[in-house]
Amino acid sequence: MKYIIASHGKMAWGMKKTIEMLIGEREDLFALTAYVESQDFLVEVKTLLKKFAKDELIYIFTDILGGSVSQTIAMILSEYNIQLISGVNLPLVLQIILRDESLSDEEIDKLVEQARQQIIHVNKI
Repeated sequence: MKYIIASHGKMAWGMKKTIEMLIGEREDLFALTAYVESQDFLVEVKTLLKKFAKDELIYIFTDILGGSVSQTIAMILSEYNIQLISGVNLPLVLQIILRDESLSDEEIDKLVEQARQQIIHVNKI
């Protein structure tokens, strides 16, 4: 299994570094920072994916549903064994990485719902 955090700009890199600070470095965790070094994000994605076995399960976390990062990855979903999760937050990515197992669609949906519940306007508590 591999885990990729992909975002516009350096958010993915920052999230990866934060995760590594919390749980240690992981060789199965990668960050793709769209439009920072290259304008062709699809080439960046495919270059990274070519390093993995074609049937390997890859969880890809993106920043914005409907954004160009998510749209680009959605175009190649049928070419790889990808679970694409968009609009992520740190607790969701951590939960999936720490489970370190293949998750059913229902399990992913449950973790997404739990992550949504962690977004709170604290002043109203």
